[in-house]
Amino acid sequence: RHRARCPGFPRRRRKIASTIPYFAGQSIDQPAAFISGDRDLIRGMPGWEDRMREVVTNLREVTILKGIGHWTQQEAAVDTNTALLNFLKTL
Repeated sequence: RHRARCPGFPRRRRKIASTIPYFAGQSIDQPAAFISGDRDLIRGMPGWEDRMREVVTNLREVTILKGIGHWTQQEAAVDTNTALLNFLKTL
């Protein structure tokens, strides 16, 4: 089985984890949109949208692109840009 190598990933993961206490209890209150693909494994976590809405208090749009995975901007550039532009028009 092939595993992609990403030099420095464990170090970056530790660095990111060290910032978690700083963000505990914080929220993102700016207008926000979430764009994902229906094949994105992150969305497979039960209750993902409810948990996101607890932190992103002004989540105005959730767009799910059919047949797309995690890299929406690479896999569906036109659809991703359309969703972004539509969101920006609401601001």
